[in-house]
Amino acid sequence: MEITTDRRDDYVVCRPHGELDAYTADELCDSVAAITNPDIVVIDLSEVSFMDSTGLGRLIGAVRRTGDAGGDVAVCSPSPFLHRLLETVGFDRIVPVTDTVDGAVEDIRSRR
Repeated sequence: MEITTDRRDDYVVCRPHGELDAYTADELCDSVAAITNPDIVVIDLSEVSFMDSTGLGRLIGAVRRTGDAGGDVAVCSPSPFLHRLLETVGFDRIVPVTDTVDGAVEDIRSRR
């Protein structure tokens, strides 16, 4: 799995590429944990083709870790499959799930 991070004005976009599963999920946690001074972190799932329960667990862990460090997280651009998964488990009730990076950032800003 490849994960790119892009620091913008007051937020960071973390974009995993590939499958987020038991073999690769720790890479996402490590990438999010490496973000220093997280204010807003957007996890862009547009390039994630699959996620299993381990991937979902690590995604939740990354959200918690960022919150503990004083930041907020939103998720954007999930495929229809991933969007349904996130809704089914109630993830979208604790973290904003939007269609775009800009929408994710605006959602977090409006909640503050």
